[in-house]
Amino acid sequence: MVQVYDDVDNMVQRTLRQGTETLRDETYLYDTSGRLGQYQCTGTQRPVDPYGRTLRAQAFTFDGANNLTVVTTRFNDGSDDNSNVESNNARYFYEGDDPVQLSRVTNSNDKYYPSEIKLEYDLDGNLKTDEAGRTLKYDPLGRLIEVGTPSAGIHYQYDPQDQLTGETRGDDRDLRFYNDAGLANQLGSHVQSTFMRGDDYLLAEQQSDHTLLLATDGSDSVLGEVGGDGINRRRYTAYGHASGEAPPLGKLGFNGELAEADSGWQMLGNGYRAYSPVLMRFNSPDSWSPFGKGGVNGYAYVEGDPVNRVDPSGHFGIFTPFKLLYRALKQTPTLTTKSPGVEQIPELLTSRGSKSVTALKTIRQKDAARLLETTKSYRSRIDSAISDYKLKTAEFFTDKEVNAVEALGYMQKNIGKTGMTAHARSVIKKDLSLARKELKKIPTVENIRHSNPAPRKVGLDRYLRGKPKDKYTFDSD
Repeated sequence: MVQVYDDVDNMVQRTLRQGTETLRDETYLYDTSGRLGQYQCTGTQRPVDPYGRTLRAQAFTFDGANNLTVVTTRFNDGSDDNSNVESNNARYFYEGDDPVQLSRVTNSNDKYYPSEIKLEYDLDGNLKTDEAGRTLKYDPLGRLIEVGTPSAGIHYQYDPQDQLTGETRGDDRDLRFYNDAGLANQLGSHVQSTFMRGDDYLLAEQQSDHTLLLATDGSDSVLGEVGGDGINRRRYTAYGHASGEAPPLGKLGFNGELAEADSGWQMLGNGYRAYSPVLMRFNSPDSWSPFGKGGVNGYAYVEGDPVNRVDPSGHFGIFTPFKLLYRALKQTPTLTTKSPGVEQIPELLTSRGSKSVTALKTIRQKDAARLLETTKSYRSRIDSAISDYKLKTAEFFTDKEVNAVEALGYMQKNIGKTGMTAHARSVIKKDLSLARKELKKIPTVENIRHSNPAPRKVGLDRYLRGKPKDKYTFDSD
């Protein structure tokens, strides 16, 4: 897979090949507010929309409140040679008291699409009749508890922390368990699944009698399920509707999230609220909206940019006024490596790789934790080098320690703020992996004492004169 980004790290092209065959070549264009405006795709494995049409292109139009107003879809008509191309204009209407509450959708091509979809809501703004005519019910806390009829529908159960812990469908029931990374286990009446992750990446799904290795993209969307019978490939529309040549073998899909078996919804935030890839929006409003971080539109998904953003919590991830201002004015972006004031950020955090300019990312707690562990490893390697009289090696890692400590101090003061590049994050992650491998080669302290009981005092004194002092954020000893 090859992915191409623009100067502010928005993906503009993604190409997936197998040998000489191009499976998908997707291109993306954005409007001045950073929302996905146009999508095009060629290749032998293009995504299929919720109504069974193989996509060639889509265009998305929004109003000022991030409401979708028109979606134009170009698709193959299903002929044997796929030579005939048709189109559909879907228009979105917001006719209730809430200006961001979708009331109906009309389609121009009623040969392949329903001519009109009507939606209904309860007094709290929760969708109670969806695009398929299903009836939805909620408890007094606004949690979805039933889809369908009481006798034949789907029922959801929650724990005291508002996490979705169980689903009942007739005589079948599954239980769900979570860890810090999200869904860890789903134990059903017929299939039990454990989801395995490593270093923040989705790797595999262990089912009752076999294991699926998962091939994913940068957002953890499952592109391939590798089992004993080969690869089952998956693909997605821009807003996450899944399709494939065969039914999915595993449970996870778009952005590494579980898709509900009957509706295709994703119960994001461990069940906080349901996201619909068909409507391309949430079924319930965000409790952080309209005055908090959720933004004005409580139903919109990732502010109209499903290519570059994910929303695992069910809330809007990050509100980015600087990015919106840049795109509106088409000036130099505020938050890049060429922005004023970036020279105050330690050089280790502003590395760009081969790019001339790149956007700055949010400093996360785990970024600082990784750098702290790496920095401590430098101290161990310095001490080992001194014991072996390797003063040049000690000086080399002393320089690296000084730079790392400077960057660490900055990171610890700016957790949650913008201040590092994606390249710097990758370098820190790689350095930690290398450091862990090298530490395994270093003898224990006890062995060092026995093998070198009396290091040369002159060499040690020379090193200690340049040793980092207690001005750093942790004891370098």
